[in-house]
Amino acid sequence: MNQSLQIVVLAVLIVLFSISDTNATVIVTNGLSHTHRMANVDKTRGIVEIKNVGKKPQRVRFYIKDQSMDCKTGGSFFDVGTLDRTNARWITLATNETTLDTGQVFELAYEINKPAALEKKGSFWSMIMVENVPDVSTEAPQ
Repeated sequence: MNQSLQIVVLAVLIVLFSISDTNATVIVTNGLSHTHRMANVDKTRGIVEIKNVGKKPQRVRFYIKDQSMDCKTGGSFFDVGTLDRTNARWITLATNETTLDTGQVFELAYEINKPAALEKKGSFWSMIMVENVPDVSTEAPQ
């Protein structure tokens, strides 16, 4: 392999946070890890496909976090720009929230724009968070 070749591997990892309500379940259906090789391109696009397998409509929000993995402690998540090898600022999500009807499939489009000049070669990563939004009760407490 040519050592002078700059290879940027962008791992866009998706995690799904579930709430305890078993009637409101959203799952990622196209894989929890998305890797984009961008050595020779400045821009690429991807899709995170999610589905509501619950029994009622579910509001879902999307946002990006810096992500770090450690064999001893597992994964940790940080505000965007906290970690040195983040690509979080390169990613643009098509939306930050949607509501899925029962059985509905939704494609969250994202675009990655690699900066023209990179100080470092190698891998960069972040996490696209997919999170169920709990219903807010409008009833007065009893």
